[in-house]
Amino acid sequence: MKLNPPPAIAGQPDRERIAALAQGCDLDDADALSIGFFRDIYLDVYEFAPVGYLTLNRQARIAAINQTGSALLGAAREVLVGHSFEHFIPADGLNAWRQNFLYALQEDGKQRCELSLQRDDGTRFDAFLRCLRLLPGSDGPLLRVALEDVSAQKREEQARIEQALRLRDNLTREVHHRIKNNLQVVTGLLSREAGKRPEVGGLLQSAMAQVHTVAVVHGLCGQVYPERVMLCELLPAVVQSVSGLSGVKVEQTGVAPTCGRLVIAESDTVAVALILNELLNNAVAHAGAMAATRPPQVNLTIRGDSGCVTIFNPGKLPDGFDFETGNACGVGLGLVRALMTSPGILLGFRALHDGVEAQMTLQPPVLSVS
Repeated sequence: MKLNPPPAIAGQPDRERIAALAQGCDLDDADALSIGFFRDIYLDVYEFAPVGYLTLNRQARIAAINQTGSALLGAAREVLVGHSFEHFIPADGLNAWRQNFLYALQEDGKQRCELSLQRDDGTRFDAFLRCLRLLPGSDGPLLRVALEDVSAQKREEQARIEQALRLRDNLTREVHHRIKNNLQVVTGLLSREAGKRPEVGGLLQSAMAQVHTVAVVHGLCGQVYPERVMLCELLPAVVQSVSGLSGVKVEQTGVAPTCGRLVIAESDTVAVALILNELLNNAVAHAGAMAATRPPQVNLTIRGDSGCVTIFNPGKLPDGFDFETGNACGVGLGLVRALMTSPGILLGFRALHDGVEAQMTLQPPVLSVS
């Protein structure tokens, strides 16, 4: 039978009611009233707490649960008691839950974990669990669990992360855009000096091509992926750069700029671009007068997680040419050899009856599939 406080204090706030019980009643009456009164308060706090309270036995079956917990799990208390808590854990989270459950049964102190729980109607929510082991007797340990729905906090956190990423991407694109513009200014200054000093024009043209290639990389960064460039978009950009600076047409075939899925590692992008620039400039230079009728050709093929760039030009290899040892390579290919520091870049040359073919293969870790 429910015990109620004396009528004289029934309408007073809880804090005042407690003080009245302690000061205005005989000891025996105060004991009886306070036991019932505090029990009622405890039950109210337990039932209507902002978090769910559960007690699980060692088989992870629900031994007790408050109304908030029942609401969170979407079922009546009489249905939940005796039911396995694992019923509400999706298959992809069972292993993690079982590991946490066994650990909490074996360890003293509070344990914490996060889970995705699924109600019988199929709706999911992100749950944060605080667990405490109890040792009541011979039946084995029990686990007291405070269950909290943190879905809203997760969504807010995800929204903050996405906003931060958008701001970072916008800042990254702006930085790359400014670097590209500054490098184009440098290219223009080198071009002007080349016109004034024809005796060093060749060297300045080579420097212009290299600076312009780095500018191309910064111009591409952030267009598809933040801070990363796809091979299928880098190659045509370098081809266009070489053709524009040299005035020689370069024919390109293979994967279109929007059809590839291979992304170049951020740390290797500039090196790959400079290698392509040197190989293409080398092909243009050695094509000579035949470039007008037989222009250099570039082809890109993709095989799984690897990309192969084949460059052909009319002409022939120098006598004694050996790329591996650097013999008869010249300055441009010497730079290429210095840039090939990653195990994911392979390069070979072969002489054909009507020209020279250079084949560069890019593979992991330089490339990855997007």
